Amino acid sequence: MDRRKTIFWVLVVTGLGAALRMVALGSVPVGLYQDEAYNGLDALGVLAGERPLYFPANNGREPLFIYLVSASIAWLGRTPLAVRLPAALLGTLTIPISAALGAALFNRRVGLLTAALVAFSFWPLHLSRIGFRAVGLPLFTGLALALAWHGVSRSQRGWVVLGGLAYGLAFYTYLPVYFSPVILGLLALALWLAEKRAVLRRAVPWFLLGAAVALVPFVVTVAGDPGVILGRAGQVSILSPAPGGGEALATLTQNIGRGLGMFFWRGDTIPRHNLPGRPVFDWLLAPFFLVGTLWAARHWRRPAALLALLWPAVMLAPTILAEDTPHFLRAVGVLPFVFLPAALGLEVARQGLAARVSRPWLPDALLGMILLGSLGWTVSDYFGRYATDPRTAFAFQDAATELAAEMNQEVGPIWASERFRREWESIPFLVTREVHWIPDGALPEVAVEAGALFLWPYEPVAPIVAALPPGVRLTGWRGPPARGDLEVEPYPLYWGYLLEPARLASEPVACFSDGICLLAATSTREAERVEVSLVWTATGPVGADTLVFAHLVDEVGLVGQLDGPPAEGTLPTQWWRPGDQVVDRRLIEVPDSDVTGRLQVVVGLYRSDNGERLAVMDSDGRLLGDSVTVVLTEVPGR
Repeated sequence: MDRRKTIFWVLVVTGLGAALRMVALGSVPVGLYQDEAYNGLDALGVLAGERPLYFPANNGREPLFIYLVSASIAWLGRTPLAVRLPAALLGTLTIPISAALGAALFNRRVGLLTAALVAFSFWPLHLSRIGFRAVGLPLFTGLALALAWHGVSRSQRGWVVLGGLAYGLAFYTYLPVYFSPVILGLLALALWLAEKRAVLRRAVPWFLLGAAVALVPFVVTVAGDPGVILGRAGQVSILSPAPGGGEALATLTQNIGRGLGMFFWRGDTIPRHNLPGRPVFDWLLAPFFLVGTLWAARHWRRPAALLALLWPAVMLAPTILAEDTPHFLRAVGVLPFVFLPAALGLEVARQGLAARVSRPWLPDALLGMILLGSLGWTVSDYFGRYATDPRTAFAFQDAATELAAEMNQEVGPIWASERFRREWESIPFLVTREVHWIPDGALPEVAVEAGALFLWPYEPVAPIVAALPPGVRLTGWRGPPARGDLEVEPYPLYWGYLLEPARLASEPVACFSDGICLLAATSTREAERVEVSLVWTATGPVGADTLVFAHLVDEVGLVGQLDGPPAEGTLPTQWWRPGDQVVDRRLIEVPDSDVTGRLQVVVGLYRSDNGERLAVMDSDGRLLGDSVTVVLTEVPGR
């Protein structure tokens, strides 16, 4: 391929890859995982004047990505988009760098194919859309080798120095880079044994010079405490007693099989890293990866082919030697080099086809169809299956993100359990207003008549409600479901309460036995559901646990219902205090096919222990029935 045509197509591929990485970046994947939020919190420290070269929190992190996040937050504020934008930019830049790498090692066509694979494949796409520092490693290692190889092949030491500089900067990105000197050492040994020592003399000193210039500040920072670098590796290594279970050799053998199988059989199963189980290569590209690997193995005496084999093989070690193999973050060092064999396989197939057909355009057209098919597969898997999978929302702690959004939207004072700030880093990062944090086991000092409470529902909540000022109007609701990595069942992350002064009520709609009165009741139908809004109060202590029923009926009978505790269980009747008002909202689905005639809403109360309905009484204590009919308002234009 001529140079201008190659540049044009690399720009087209990069543009498509950038679009895939930028669209809906702040909301897909939904939520903001705590590791992303940690980067945001440390970036806030940078904006406040801190200038570390290593961030020890959260098991330790290299600095380059966090400094980029600080610049993004300065521009976009404390948002998921601000944390993820640097990843999208780094991932986009990796595309043309991959083209340069493939061109330097082989030829321009292989470079273009490598760039297309990086742009269109699921793994590098997803890596570019989450705020993890790992995304910087493929960019800088690819850049380092592309520059150095270009310089050596043209005997231009300046390019080699720049390659070394980029390689040194790779150590500011992500921990698996420490395995890469093994690859360079093996490559140097192969050149030495092949009596290509002149190449080594032209390359090694200048490459090391550039790397040293970049590495000196970082080395000085961590020299006094190497544990900050190696501590996390010890926690997850299969050579440690816990992860390997005392059977390191058996685990290692199993992990090797899993690591090799991740390319075309079964990939990472952690929803934060991958569509669970999706391999690196789809079934359109897997055969070409195998063909290219065999081609490189056959031509291993060529330094470029040897590098294409060595780099992915050695950089698999961080995941093979650790638990949870295959782990796409720990294996990230294989990128973008793992796409070189696949690009070689595509080029071998193109050349073989070109030798057998009379139409010169046909091989390129078929390659284009394969790449577009793989792109369509990626788009469907990522923006379809992965983006809508409930496991993705749990993995990125979407419930905590929603809690932060609710806090930011409230107009009055806010009180919230200290646990949210302590255990979900996305909350202190995303919340941009003052919050009164309630220590564990303490009672909030609510001295105003309006505001909001967000409580951890798995510790005593009743004492907090009892400590509120008297005469309040309480609207309670359950937060969205959350689920930790090791938890089986989801659970509401929080209970929310809107606090308002109790409103003056006219004559109650109805009063029930046990001293419960219905102060107001409305119901509205919109589209295929009915919203019922009830306001309750108690004239005295309520002894038994009492539930609410709301039935949707037509001329024939029951067509829909929503029974259960008031306010989604956040305000059980035993907690009600005389003079308070409890708002209870319910949404009932309307099955249109089952409706006959005019709809009505019937509301009442019953005891949870025996199902006995509470009686409706008049002011003189006479029995009027056991339910109340609420007027249903139809929204115009339904």
